[in-house]
Amino acid sequence: MKLFSLRPSRNVTGNFTLIELLVVIAIIAILAGMLIPSLGKAKWKARLITCASNQKQMHIAFVMYTNDFDDFMPGNPSGSKAYYYRQLQSYLNDVAVFTDCRIQNAPGSVMEGYAMDNYRNVAYGASWYTVPRSQYLKVGKITKPGSKILFGDSRTRKQSGSSEDDNPTSIAYKGTYEPDFARHSNYCNFTFADGHVKDLKYRLEGTGSKLDYWAHFIGVGELIDPYKPGYYDNNLLSDI
Repeated sequence: MKLFSLRPSRNVTGNFTLIELLVVIAIIAILAGMLIPSLGKAKWKARLITCASNQKQMHIAFVMYTNDFDDFMPGNPSGSKAYYYRQLQSYLNDVAVFTDCRIQNAPGSVMEGYAMDNYRNVAYGASWYTVPRSQYLKVGKITKPGSKILFGDSRTRKQSGSSEDDNPTSIAYKGTYEPDFARHSNYCNFTFADGHVKDLKYRLEGTGSKLDYWAHFIGVGELIDPYKPGYYDNNLLSDI
């Protein structure tokens, strides 16, 4: 009786055919297309978290400063040692806390020819209307500290095209020194007066003439908004 052989009728080699090779390459390309966006998102999210950590350290230094100066906040007037970050610097181990986010995430905004810790190259601005340029005010003057901004990612003239001096130590809801939402893929980290740091997505209010978050920059009720004479602190716009 004749037995059937279980062996294949032809020799099988270990070589891929061209079609099989193309199929493998196509599968790898599909997987890469699925993974690369996720990796990119994870990378910018990690940078956003690092930035938030820097701002948390800044707030700790801010609290230590106010404790040492009878609850007075640092001012933000012009001068080599007068800007708010210079006043907080002694409470931190490294000035890189103020500069690294710009260097790592917006190198194109760095002002060449100046030291990295120069006021033109800091990464974070103090709210123009909470930590004002020309006044030293007490923390107790801040209304609704849980929704009022102290610090945030700020732009330079190199980004905004302003005719003003490059001064990212200040940040306002519109005008010269605006938040830098581009640095973190359309998000911006803000430090609030109660100490929490939150990343907010870029959005505009009304016709887009000012940021939707503008009311949260006005932290001290007695300061008048120069863009709307007679305006005092309120919180009419969307909550943060």
